[in-house]
Amino acid sequence: MRDLVPVKPPQAALLRYQELAAELGRAVAERDAAITRARHSWRLAAHSAQRDTEAAQQAYQTALETASAAAQAVERTDAEARRLWRDLGSLLGRPARLGPIPEPVHVAQARPTDASTLLRHAEHLLARARRGELSTTPPLPTSTMMLLAGAIGALVLFLTARSLLALESAAQADSEPAVVLRAVALLLLFIAPVAGVPLAAFWLSWRYRKRAGPGNLALCALAGIVVLTLLGLIVGLRNGP
Repeated sequence: MRDLVPVKPPQAALLRYQELAAELGRAVAERDAAITRARHSWRLAAHSAQRDTEAAQQAYQTALETASAAAQAVERTDAEARRLWRDLGSLLGRPARLGPIPEPVHVAQARPTDASTLLRHAEHLLARARRGELSTTPPLPTSTMMLLAGAIGALVLFLTARSLLALESAAQADSEPAVVLRAVALLLLFIAPVAGVPLAAFWLSWRYRKRAGPGNLALCALAGIVVLTLLGLIVGLRNGP
């Protein structure tokens, strides 16, 4: 059997092999670098996504807390407004005429003022009104109201006294009931000219937080005197001489 003799590869084939091996090495290195860069980019993207997710969750939680606080603030504001509305009705003495509490002002029309500040200001005004530091305007001038009060007071007491005198006439003469009725009737006629003075003064003070003043009180008494005089003249003319 013939001995095999090793044959050296051609020089060109050897060089070509070395070039291909070098290219393969570079390709493997580039692949490894690309994989490393891809992994690094993925880690960065995952970390960024985690941060964004945590930030979104935090923003969502903050929004929930803000909405809850706003809802509680609205409930407190509504409750305070309802209480002040009831206090206003009690102060004015006519809660039924106030009607339901007004609807909130539209946001586009509202002034940029905190609602709690406005409610505190309203409560302060109500407190001043309760102490008599604020007054409201009566529907009629004070002098006119005092004249009407004096006239009405005198008229009511005069009619009451007349009724008592009629009962006294029907009772037995000089009996104890007749004497009492006559005394009460004379007392009512005596105080009739000034009967409207305390009532008018109390009404102005309680309802409108205003003082009557000496001049207005004198008008009230004068109206009572005039009305009582006219009623006496009318009764005297009807009864004849």
